[in-house]
Amino acid sequence: MLSALPAISSLIGFPTRWPLSWGGSACTERRTPLSDLDVVVFVSGPPAPFRETTEHDGWVVELFCRTVESYAAFVERETEARRSPLLHMCGEGVLLLDRDGLGRRTQEEASARLQAGPPPLSTNELEDRRYLITDLLDDLVGSSDHEESIFIANRLLTAVGELILAMQRCWQSHGKWLLRRLRDADRQTCEDLILGYRQLVGEGDAKVLHQVAWAASDGRSM
Repeated sequence: MLSALPAISSLIGFPTRWPLSWGGSACTERRTPLSDLDVVVFVSGPPAPFRETTEHDGWVVELFCRTVESYAAFVERETEARRSPLLHMCGEGVLLLDRDGLGRRTQEEASARLQAGPPPLSTNELEDRRYLITDLLDDLVGSSDHEESIFIANRLLTAVGELILAMQRCWQSHGKWLLRRLRDADRQTCEDLILGYRQLVGEGDAKVLHQVAWAASDGRSM
C-alpha cells in the first residue's frame, strides 16, 4: 500500500514534500477487504481544502487535503462536536512523509488532544440527552407495534451509546466506530445494550433494553 503514494500524489498534483498521514481502519488490525485508504495531505493553498475519492491498485483512496489554517479550523469545529475524524487520522495514523517537522508536530499535537478527550457536556446538553432517552423509553413502553418498537430501539441504541461516551468524555463517532468506542469505554454496558436490543428485535422483549437505557441516563452502569 505504501507503493501507492507516488501515484496518489500525482493524481491530485500536490508536491510530495508536504506531510502525508495515513489513517483509518486500513492501517490497523481492523482492516477488511473493503477498507479504504484515508490519507490526510497538507498543501500550501487552493484548491485546498477539499476532499477527493479516487482509486489506486484496487483500493478506494479518500484524500483529505488541508492547508495548515484549514486543518486547525476543521479540528476546532470537530472538537466542539466531540467527534474528530481528522484528529484520529493524524494522531493515530502513520506519518508517511514530512516537511520541516510539520507532520511530526501535527501528529504529536493531535495525539495529545485525543488523549485529553472532547469537552464535557454542559448542564443543558446533559439534560437534553437524558430527556431524549426518557422520551424514547416512554415511546417504547407505550408501543404496541413491534415494527415501531424496532425503530424506537434503533434510535435509543445510538442515543444511549452517545450519552455514555459523552459522560465519560470519550470521542463520539457513528456506525461501526460508535460501537468500537463504546466497547473501549464501557464493555459491559455495551454488551448489555446489544443484548437488550437483540431481545427486543428477536423476541419483542424490551425489559433489558429499558433497564440498560434507564441506568445510563441516570449515570449508572448495569
